[in-house]
Amino acid sequence: MASLATETFPHSLLEENKEYIRLSVPVERRNKVVHVIGTVISGFGRPQIKMSVTTAKSHQHAEESYSFDTSKWWYELEEIPKPTREVFENYSNIAAEKVLPHVEELRIRAFKVFPYPCIGENRFLNLTLSRHFLYPKVLSILRQNSLQHAPKLLDVGCCLAQDLRKIVYDGVPSENVYGLDRDSRFIELSFDLFLDKESLRSRFVAADLMAGSTENADDDRKDETQNGANEQDTRNPSYYAAPSGTFSSRFVPMESLYGQMSVVVVNSFFHLYNYDEQKELAKRVVRFLRPQSGSLILGRQVGSSQPGHFDSISDKNSGAKRYAHNIKSLRDFWNEVADEIGGGCKFRLEATMDFEELGRNLSQGQSWAEPNIARLLFGVWWE
Repeated sequence: MASLATETFPHSLLEENKEYIRLSVPVERRNKVVHVIGTVISGFGRPQIKMSVTTAKSHQHAEESYSFDTSKWWYELEEIPKPTREVFENYSNIAAEKVLPHVEELRIRAFKVFPYPCIGENRFLNLTLSRHFLYPKVLSILRQNSLQHAPKLLDVGCCLAQDLRKIVYDGVPSENVYGLDRDSRFIELSFDLFLDKESLRSRFVAADLMAGSTENADDDRKDETQNGANEQDTRNPSYYAAPSGTFSSRFVPMESLYGQMSVVVVNSFFHLYNYDEQKELAKRVVRFLRPQSGSLILGRQVGSSQPGHFDSISDKNSGAKRYAHNIKSLRDFWNEVADEIGGGCKFRLEATMDFEELGRNLSQGQSWAEPNIARLLFGVWWE
């Protein structure tokens, strides 16, 4: 059995009174090591675990270093949900026994880019769009034949674009499916995750949708890039990463998609912002829609039976606020957005609330979970 070398040392430069553990771990054992060490030291505040993971490529060993804050957002990956495994086996043509190690290797690489909870907690594998109550209607819209305008879909905040691959697997032409994320490195990793660099014809946008004013959002993003925004700390969530040369042909300007989409997906996005910011975000999302009856915005977000402003999900002590809706407040919200857009714009809301799913977060003592928390699934139809 391979040896496991550990070194424990104080790291006062990062955080006072915390211990850090450095491990050299064979790739096939890293899951178990993270889980066991995290459990054993849980009584001491669960320090960060520094892992040096060795992977074999073409009979050569390459070592990469990853840092994990195991105090939150990192769960062991023990199995792949059946619908997701089907995509990897039948769309990506990965052998059944290789799916889990393949996904785990890419998950670690993605978590290194930025430690989003959806990656660390494996929720990106749930293919949440396909579980939305409006998904059958989405497929129906996108499968329609049109000689003039092929129906198109944009996934805002697509991250690893797993939902887009599911849509393509379910029969939608990949050239009609688009993704947007402010960090192109997730999009580039997605091609390694799904092994479809040669076959996928989807296009992507690398942009921060909330940058600058509505009228000058893209100009402000370009100004930031020219002024060295790409040299910022890449673990800052406001970091914007431009596409690399290898993938530059896969990306298109954001404004080229305005007025082109029959469906826009905004999963786990609106609930990050306060009420006024959500309204600004809504107007920007609407710009992508084809301005005609039947165009659809759909998604899911954290809601509450008692709507209002709550502390930030990511940092309760930051002072930042987010707004959580119930169905009534969300309907009023979209009516306000329509009134401010003007021009006879009118929206119709369909929505459901699930109190059980996120209630588990409350029972687990997660600090961001409010007593009235719920999962809010919605569809906003252009009438």
